[in-house]
Amino acid sequence: MYRYCFDKPANLLDIEWRGLFDAASIAAYDAALRADFAAHGFEAGYRVVIDMAATGVQPQEALLQFRTTFADFPRASRIAVVTRSALHRLQIQRELPFRIVRIVSTREAALAWAVDAIEPDQPALSSLPRLST
Repeated sequence: MYRYCFDKPANLLDIEWRGLFDAASIAAYDAALRADFAAHGFEAGYRVVIDMAATGVQPQEALLQFRTTFADFPRASRIAVVTRSALHRLQIQRELPFRIVRIVSTREAALAWAVDAIEPDQPALSSLPRLST
């Protein structure tokens, strides 16, 4: 369902999600993260990579539970989320509409943003497909 590790020298919480979350898995994820966060000496201002490439759009009930469960979790300074799905990208943008968040398609771009504050390449507007009217 998930795995994570704390990289203290980089001040990085590195997370990977697999599959869809439900109430029980969110509660277990929350309890584990909070315990390990304190045990590793992390505090607000850390950086996060969340690799969601192996998961899809989460159910609405899970999103609501994530919002309420993690509302008081210490705040990160930069968050990078990995996904290759356009639909998933839209859900992430809606759930994490913060200036510290970048949504990227590779782990390398995620680490570059989270650890080194290197902005991911954005496609030029001229290269985006045009909608016909």
